[in-house]
Amino acid sequence: GFGDRPTSSADPAPGLTLSPRIFTRDGRVVASRSYPLDAALPPHGRPEPAAADPENPGHFLIRRAHWASFFPERTLIAETGSVISLRVKNNLAQGHALQFLHAGPGGSHIGTGDIAPGGTATLEFQAPQPGTYVYCDPGADASDPKADPVQRILGLYGALLVVDPDRAWKIGPAGPEFERQWLWILHNVDPEWARIASRGEEVDPVKTPFYSRYFTLNGRSGFQSLGISADKEANLVRAEETMMSGFPRKVDVRDFSQGATGDTVRTGQLLRFINAGMVDHQLHFHGNHIWTVQKNGIMFPRTHGRVDPGGHVELQQWEDVVELHTLERKDSILPFKRPPEVTDQVWNSRSVEWLYPMHCHAEASQVAMGGMYPGGLVG
Repeated sequence: GFGDRPTSSADPAPGLTLSPRIFTRDGRVVASRSYPLDAALPPHGRPEPAAADPENPGHFLIRRAHWASFFPERTLIAETGSVISLRVKNNLAQGHALQFLHAGPGGSHIGTGDIAPGGTATLEFQAPQPGTYVYCDPGADASDPKADPVQRILGLYGALLVVDPDRAWKIGPAGPEFERQWLWILHNVDPEWARIASRGEEVDPVKTPFYSRYFTLNGRSGFQSLGISADKEANLVRAEETMMSGFPRKVDVRDFSQGATGDTVRTGQLLRFINAGMVDHQLHFHGNHIWTVQKNGIMFPRTHGRVDPGGHVELQQWEDVVELHTLERKDSILPFKRPPEVTDQVWNSRSVEWLYPMHCHAEASQVAMGGMYPGGLVG
């Protein structure tokens, strides 16, 4: 992994992931799990509302531009106008590289090039346009990271989030606006590839075809990604950075900046998905449908949709599942609306939190080793 501290092969707790770092517009590099840096931290990842919504009984008004968001390991955050500078030392036995996909001029890839074992390289570039980006070791073909995914699957991957600090609660100048945001990095593991690499040998996908046996959400799987492990501290971190939570509100997708007062807004929360693995996923949320707004940094139209080369309709719309192909990035709004199947009697007698599952409709990714359920990419 791209770790932020030196690690020996005998280390029982290897530093294989970057802890979140923020490159600010004024030239600082800040270690922080949350952003914006001066925003309030939501207790347990659950942002408190401003007040009851007087126009919609049982719903709440949401604080505008108020709450910070938590981010997982492997995340780098850069403000527009900042310079991203990274020094990479290759402590592995083969040559490796660091590359940011589509983050260079004109949407090109930008990276260090090959770094020999024991060698060091520095990569410095201007923060690209706001949005999410994948960084990884692109393997033998730097022009096409999909062509050689071995190093990415073995753990050399992560996410870059670029934010305009003047519009920290909006995707772009025109929105959509959101209450807070969540970054989910999807990945999958082939332990046979890992065994080959651990012996210092080269993984040949032709000789050993890829076969994913484990599926992760922000580096966790099964009961860990569900936040029901024996480690209470890890469960809290998981809830803060993974479990979308909030109070019900009345959302109108025609205007995500609709407000009742100057400091409140009727909007949902932004979900940023990145598929860093090799398996296509279909994320399905119970309780609410979600409203997908953009893919790979390109905003979907609100009317007169288009069809992409793969035959998928690109249009802002309600979705039952969010399909994510390898190295795709999608942004969606979770509305936190009253679930459509709930009767008035049930809605008006609420006394506890309602928890809903998220699972992948590519059913194999919900298990571990082909059979242990729920052992995979679940939340």
